Amino acid sequence: MRELDLLYAEFVQAGFIALRMAINSKDWNWIEAEYEVLHNAPSLIGEGNIERHKYFWFGERKHYLEWLSQPGREEARTRMLAWYKPIWDKMEPLITRL
Repeated sequence: MRELDLLYAEFVQAGFIALRMAINSKDWNWIEAEYEVLHNAPSLIGEGNIERHKYFWFGERKHYLEWLSQPGREEARTRMLAWYKPIWDKMEPLITRL
């Protein structure tokens, strides 16, 4: 799980950048979406409970992606593709093996 822990740390770091961009945009829906996808991530570092990792991946992350797919979310979607997608692409095989 060490590799997954490092990816969560990378995600949190990228998330603070995305959150700062959302705050600068003054888009409260985007700010809330960033908060929702990020708020449990720090506690997943070192977490042995596989169900919590699955909940993040198939619940919180999926909800965030659904939010991004709605019209008017182009800036947030662009930021996700730049910051989160590369990390999530590395996480996916690790999560699916859990």
